[in-house]
Amino acid sequence: IEKDRKDFQEGICDMLSSEPSYRLVQTIPGVGKVLGAIFVVEIGDCAKYRHWRQVIKLAGLDLAVVESGQFSGRPRISRQGKALLRWAAYQAAVIASAKNPQFKELYLKALGNRTGESGARKRTLVKIAAKLMKIVFAVMRDQRAYTPERASATKIRE
Repeated sequence: IEKDRKDFQEGICDMLSSEPSYRLVQTIPGVGKVLGAIFVVEIGDCAKYRHWRQVIKLAGLDLAVVESGQFSGRPRISRQGKALLRWAAYQAAVIASAKNPQFKELYLKALGNRTGESGARKRTLVKIAAKLMKIVFAVMRDQRAYTPERASATKIRE
């Protein structure tokens, strides 16, 4: 089964190798062949989307608040989008925040002094995943490779 999975992954990556978006998405920290393939296939043609928020919503990483009468809950991700795309964004965030100095600094800054707070690390990684989705959309839309200077201009949501 492991050999079949590997052959399947290699086949998908070979098919996408002629796709310019596939090569460009891999310039983003934390995105390799498999995650790049997932991003390109799940997002598809960026011309369908007018704004990066639509891609974040497609992944289910947009914030939603449950309200009923006097009760107003904490904002949570909606999880209404594509689960595979959300998983890929989260995995890319984990890798990028561990291996890339720019994203590691972003992670530590967003985490702040909430290290002891329950779930703070996971919430911070979800924020970085949303930022990575924004970067993936920009790279695919503009057909330009990732550069840290362009990414640092975007802020992480609170």
